Amino acid sequence: METKVKLSDIIDALETQNDQTNFYLDTSTGTVYLLSPDDLYAGEEDDPLEDYPEWQRPSVEVARRLATGDDESLIELPSRWDVNEYGIMEAFCDTQSDETRRHALQIAIQGKGAFRRFKDAVHAFGVAEDWYRFRLARFKTLAVDWCEANEIAYIDDTG
Repeated sequence: METKVKLSDIIDALETQNDQTNFYLDTSTGTVYLLSPDDLYAGEEDDPLEDYPEWQRPSVEVARRLATGDDESLIELPSRWDVNEYGIMEAFCDTQSDETRRHALQIAIQGKGAFRRFKDAVHAFGVAEDWYRFRLARFKTLAVDWCEANEIAYIDDTG
């Protein structure tokens, strides 16, 4: 039986990543792993696995597999730069039929603090639920496209 990854696991990873984390899919199990810089460093060390807290051991094991460079079952998920959440916000602005709201949202995403201002604006305009549905749909499309590009079987458990 072919191992499948749950789309929700990929979407969760894409939504929670930052500059300090990397996510990898183990295609042999369908499990998504978060690896911190500490995990990646530990993966290059020879310390016994028992020296690490139990909660960290799976990540260290994955990091060690990555360090060898010959484990083709581990594939890095798209980075936060690949996701381009700013572009998703721009696209949402463009979907607004009310010109005043569209313009206000476009202004909100300009400059430093854009993400916070945008979030405040969608709530103020009463379109927060629309935004979250739109965002989830974009993340789902990204996840499906990534799976298909990497020939990874998936289960659509997003409802």
